[in-house]
Amino acid sequence: MPQSTVLFVDDDVELTAMLTALAARQGWQASAAATGRAADAVLAAGPPRLVVLDMQLPDARGADLCQRWRRQYPGLHILVLSASEPPWRDGSHDHAGADAWLTKPVARGLLVAQCQRLLACAPRGN
Repeated sequence: MPQSTVLFVDDDVELTAMLTALAARQGWQASAAATGRAADAVLAAGPPRLVVLDMQLPDARGADLCQRWRRQYPGLHILVLSASEPPWRDGSHDHAGADAWLTKPVARGLLVAQCQRLLACAPRGN
């Protein structure tokens, strides 16, 4: 069975290093990108099964990336990991197209469980 692939997109280099190491302990192939532009390059080379995306990047809004990637890579699962509360907590139903949303700081066990759940799902649109 091939390893699951995860892309962590966050400008916090220490966080992405920790997340990449955590993913490796789970047996997942993982990569990291600190900007939207770097994430676009990774996705263009062959999209992973799951992107864990921060909403605040230096060169892009996470919500815009999420919506664009939804159109470009319809099978991709997206988990938002953000310091911001999810928009629907204010009564809005706009969740930027993400499959799930976790608020930082997040317990590692919860993050792993959400990633496992999304990686176990069939690609979106199937």
